[in-house]
Amino acid sequence: VVFALTAAAITQAIGVEGALGAFVAGVVLGRSRYQSERATETLDSVTKNVLSPIFFATAGIFVDVGALATPGRLFWLAVLLVTAVVAKFAGSYVGTRWGGRDHATGMAMGIGLNARGTLEVVLATIALSLGVFNAVSYSAVVLVAMLSALGTPPLLRIALRRVSPGPDEAQRLERESVLSTSVIASVERALVPTRGGANSELAAQALGLVLQPEASVTVLTVHSADHAQNACVCESALDSAARQLDGRSVERRRAVADDPAEAVLKEAGLGYGLLTLGLTDDFRDTKELSPTLRELLTRTQVPLLLVRHGRQADRMPRDYRRLVVPATGTRMARGAEEIAATLASRTGGTIDLVHVVARPDRDDAAKAGREAVGPPRVARSLVGSATVTTGASKVPTAQGLLAKAMQRVDRFGVDTEGHIRQGVTPYEGVMQVADAASADAIFLGAQVRSLEGEPFLGHGTEYLLEHARQAVLVIVFPATEETT
Repeated sequence: VVFALTAAAITQAIGVEGALGAFVAGVVLGRSRYQSERATETLDSVTKNVLSPIFFATAGIFVDVGALATPGRLFWLAVLLVTAVVAKFAGSYVGTRWGGRDHATGMAMGIGLNARGTLEVVLATIALSLGVFNAVSYSAVVLVAMLSALGTPPLLRIALRRVSPGPDEAQRLERESVLSTSVIASVERALVPTRGGANSELAAQALGLVLQPEASVTVLTVHSADHAQNACVCESALDSAARQLDGRSVERRRAVADDPAEAVLKEAGLGYGLLTLGLTDDFRDTKELSPTLRELLTRTQVPLLLVRHGRQADRMPRDYRRLVVPATGTRMARGAEEIAATLASRTGGTIDLVHVVARPDRDDAAKAGREAVGPPRVARSLVGSATVTTGASKVPTAQGLLAKAMQRVDRFGVDTEGHIRQGVTPYEGVMQVADAASADAIFLGAQVRSLEGEPFLGHGTEYLLEHARQAVLVIVFPATEETT
């Protein structure tokens, strides 16, 4: 806001309309990668709900309809309206047809783009303030913008009835629908802090596979000021992580700080949408998160993808062919489904979705859940709100919930298998399916909580991180984020 107002004041001072300076400031900041999504949403809300209504109400005050109430002026108003509508329609229609689309699509595009009259009102207001327009010409231009905008919705509804999306457009619409509630689709920039090691390489490669093609990645290393330059492993760490992101826009950064977590958080606050970290290589032995990671989990304001290698340390995400994801229906679980499905769609993998009914209502159900060699499976065609019966009690929507999860994954074009486990804890059920399917990785969703001042991801998530033979990838939501 300060930048826009300053730019407007400068242009006004040099004899150019202030709105031009504010417009240029918006273009410059809009193209900056250092943006806060929360700040952008706040500005957008204030603009739409406060500033825009005030502007258009003020613009309307100066409209004098009575000044147009003469035959000659009404004639020129009609000429101006027809010229504006035809020019917009013709340009849009010709461009659409030139682009290879059919007549119906060209008609819809021509009608739809006729509603773009906001700039006309802005320019007319500037012209009136400068004395270039009088009340008659100003009123005519504003009325043309209003009439073309008001006529667009009913005409567009009629035109769109005849439009049938082509295969590419249908695929794009389907993709947008899938990603409209996405965790990672909106991520334009991701941050990978690294000190080297297998887990960092795994994290970088996994990130490269799940991000959208246009997203960029910054690889960051942090070292203290007194660290000898020739003893620093920063360059090799940056090199090893960057190699896993081959083909993607990568920025390499080094930070000097005594507190690595503080340096990472400072960088993460510069408009990144996702933070990705590999666990330290000694985690499997110590079962302890590093102090830096604990602080990052506690204080991060963006989702964090936490990655840990499996027993086969040489097996990387590009090699993953079997992925296991718990299906619980929460946003955290849907985030894990999305990341797994995106990765599987790019590696040709299969996803096993697991829903665990942790009700020991019957001893035989619990025994079957713990001793079964192969997990019970649900057909891919399963739909509806079926129930699973355990003894005399019904467990509502277990199969229906699993079926919905399978349908979500199917939209990514990935083969799925559904599994229901009964009478075991959720993490036991997930491990049983992962082991029986010889899975390569387990994908989880979690929200960080504070337990006696320490970050807590949940007993099941921590158990799988500590004991699963497979690689484990956890999408961790900040404590302040709504995940229902």
